Amino acid sequence: MQVNDNMGGYESIEMIFLDHINSIIEDSNDRVSISLNHLGEYTNLPFQKRSAKIESKPKDNDAGTIYENSVSLLVPHQYLTDALSQQIKKAIYTFCVIRYKTVMGETFIVGGTDYPLQITSQKLHPGSVTGISGWQLEFTGKSTYPQRKLLID
Repeated sequence: MQVNDNMGGYESIEMIFLDHINSIIEDSNDRVSISLNHLGEYTNLPFQKRSAKIESKPKDNDAGTIYENSVSLLVPHQYLTDALSQQIKKAIYTFCVIRYKTVMGETFIVGGTDYPLQITSQKLHPGSVTGISGWQLEFTGKSTYPQRKLLID
Protein backbone atom coordinates (compact mmCIF):
# COMPACT_ATOMS: atom_id res chain seq x y z
CA MET A 1 0.00 0.00 0.00
CA GLN A 2 1.35 3.41 -0.99
CA VAL A 3 0.93 6.26 1.47
CA ASN A 4 0.84 9.82 0.16
CA ASP A 5 1.71 12.63 2.53
CA ASN A 6 -0.48 15.68 1.97
CA MET A 7 1.40 18.00 4.30
CA GLY A 8 1.25 21.63 3.24
CA GLY A 9 3.50 24.58 3.82
CA TYR A 10 6.51 26.32 2.36
CA GLU A 11 10.15 25.74 3.19
CA SER A 12 11.45 28.79 1.33
CA ILE A 13 10.25 31.64 -0.88
CA GLU A 14 12.60 33.65 -3.08
CA MET A 15 12.24 36.38 -5.68
CA ILE A 16 14.35 37.14 -8.71
CA PHE A 17 14.16 40.26 -10.82
CA LEU A 18 13.02 39.76 -14.38
CA ASP A 19 16.15 41.41 -15.77
CA HIS A 20 18.27 38.68 -14.09
CA ILE A 21 16.66 35.93 -16.21
CA ASN A 22 17.87 34.95 -19.69
CA SER A 23 15.08 32.49 -20.39
CA ILE A 24 12.53 30.11 -18.96
CA ILE A 25 12.24 26.89 -20.94
CA GLU A 26 9.16 24.67 -20.58
CA ASP A 27 9.03 20.95 -21.33
CA SER A 28 6.01 18.96 -22.51
CA ASN A 29 4.92 18.24 -18.90
CA ASP A 30 4.59 21.91 -17.86
CA ARG A 31 7.89 21.78 -15.98
CA VAL A 32 10.43 24.54 -16.48
CA SER A 33 14.12 25.31 -16.19
CA ILE A 34 15.48 28.81 -15.71
CA SER A 35 18.63 30.22 -17.30
CA LEU A 36 20.01 33.20 -15.35
CA ASN A 37 22.29 35.91 -16.71
CA HIS A 38 25.43 37.32 -15.05
CA LEU A 39 23.26 39.34 -12.62
CA GLY A 40 21.16 36.30 -11.77
CA GLU A 41 20.73 35.89 -8.06
CA TYR A 42 17.68 34.93 -6.04
CA THR A 43 16.75 36.98 -2.98
CA ASN A 44 15.55 34.87 -0.06
CA LEU A 45 12.41 36.22 1.58
CA PRO A 46 12.42 35.07 5.22
CA PHE A 47 8.78 34.90 6.21
CA GLN A 48 6.48 34.31 9.15
CA LYS A 49 5.60 30.66 8.49
CA ARG A 50 1.84 30.93 8.75
CA SER A 51 1.69 34.20 6.81
CA ALA A 52 2.60 32.75 3.40
CA LYS A 53 -0.07 32.09 0.81
CA ILE A 54 0.54 31.18 -2.83
CA GLU A 55 -2.35 30.84 -5.26
CA SER A 56 -3.04 30.48 -8.98
CA LYS A 57 -6.78 30.90 -9.37
CA PRO A 58 -8.23 30.00 -12.80
CA LYS A 59 -10.76 32.38 -14.33
CA ASP A 60 -12.54 31.28 -17.50
CA ASN A 61 -13.48 33.83 -20.14
CA ASP A 62 -14.12 33.95 -23.91
CA ALA A 63 -10.37 33.89 -24.65
CA GLY A 64 -9.73 30.82 -22.48
CA THR A 65 -8.43 30.40 -18.94
CA ILE A 66 -6.47 33.17 -17.25
CA TYR A 67 -4.74 32.45 -13.93
CA GLU A 68 -4.69 35.14 -11.26
CA ASN A 69 -1.39 34.45 -9.53
CA SER A 70 -0.65 35.81 -6.08
CA VAL A 71 2.04 35.38 -3.46
CA SER A 72 1.53 36.95 -0.06
CA LEU A 73 3.90 36.83 2.91
CA LEU A 74 5.03 38.74 5.98
CA VAL A 75 8.75 39.41 6.47
CA PRO A 76 9.19 39.98 10.23
CA HIS A 77 11.19 43.02 11.30
CA GLN A 78 14.04 40.97 12.82
CA TYR A 79 14.86 39.53 9.36
CA LEU A 80 15.02 42.90 7.58
CA THR A 81 18.68 43.50 6.81
CA ASP A 82 19.77 46.59 4.89
CA ALA A 83 20.41 44.42 1.82
CA LEU A 84 16.95 42.81 1.96
CA SER A 85 15.28 46.20 2.48
CA GLN A 86 17.08 47.51 -0.63
CA GLN A 87 15.94 44.49 -2.67
CA ILE A 88 12.32 44.96 -1.55
CA LYS A 89 12.45 48.66 -2.46
CA LYS A 90 13.93 47.81 -5.88
CA ALA A 91 11.21 45.21 -6.48
CA ILE A 92 8.52 47.90 -6.22
CA TYR A 93 9.88 49.47 -9.44
CA THR A 94 10.44 46.32 -11.50
CA PHE A 95 9.00 42.89 -12.25
CA CYS A 96 9.76 39.60 -10.48
CA VAL A 97 9.39 35.85 -10.61
CA ILE A 98 8.88 33.86 -7.40
CA ARG A 99 10.58 30.52 -6.70
CA TYR A 100 9.30 28.52 -3.74
CA LYS A 101 9.99 25.15 -2.19
CA THR A 102 7.29 23.16 -0.45
CA VAL A 103 7.87 21.17 2.72
CA MET A 104 7.53 18.09 0.48
CA GLY A 105 10.75 19.15 -1.32
CA GLU A 106 9.23 20.24 -4.63
CA THR A 107 10.25 23.57 -6.17
CA PHE A 108 7.90 25.74 -8.25
CA ILE A 109 7.90 29.16 -9.88
CA VAL A 110 5.09 31.69 -10.11
CA GLY A 111 5.24 34.15 -12.98
CA GLY A 112 7.59 34.15 -15.93
CA THR A 113 9.34 36.29 -18.50
CA ASP A 114 6.11 36.73 -20.46
CA TYR A 115 3.86 37.13 -17.38
CA PRO A 116 5.94 38.55 -14.50
CA LEU A 117 4.67 39.53 -11.07
CA GLN A 118 4.43 43.02 -9.60
CA ILE A 119 4.90 43.73 -5.91
CA THR A 120 3.12 45.96 -3.47
CA SER A 121 4.35 46.32 0.08
CA GLN A 122 3.10 47.65 3.35
CA LYS A 123 5.08 48.39 6.49
CA LEU A 124 3.24 46.89 9.46
CA HIS A 125 3.19 48.50 12.91
CA PRO A 126 0.70 46.44 14.92
CA GLY A 127 -1.24 48.09 17.70
CA SER A 128 -0.92 45.21 20.15
CA VAL A 129 1.99 43.32 21.71
CA THR A 130 0.84 40.11 20.03
CA GLY A 131 1.13 41.61 16.53
CA ILE A 132 4.15 41.19 14.28
CA SER A 133 5.92 44.19 12.79
CA GLY A 134 7.63 43.94 9.43
CA TRP A 135 6.80 44.15 5.73
CA GLN A 136 3.68 42.60 4.20
CA LEU A 137 4.58 41.72 0.59
CA GLU A 138 2.03 40.98 -2.13
CA PHE A 139 3.17 39.75 -5.55
CA THR A 140 0.42 39.60 -8.20
CA GLY A 141 0.06 38.95 -11.89
CA LYS A 142 -2.03 37.20 -14.51
CA SER A 143 -0.90 34.46 -16.88
CA THR A 144 -2.13 31.71 -19.14
CA TYR A 145 -0.66 29.07 -16.80
CA PRO A 146 -0.60 28.33 -13.05
CA GLN A 147 2.56 27.87 -10.99
CA ARG A 148 5.00 25.49 -12.71
CA LYS A 149 7.36 22.87 -11.32
CA LEU A 150 11.03 23.75 -11.59
CA LEU A 151 13.30 21.09 -13.08
CA ILE A 152 16.73 22.64 -12.41
CA ASP A 153 17.68 25.09 -9.66
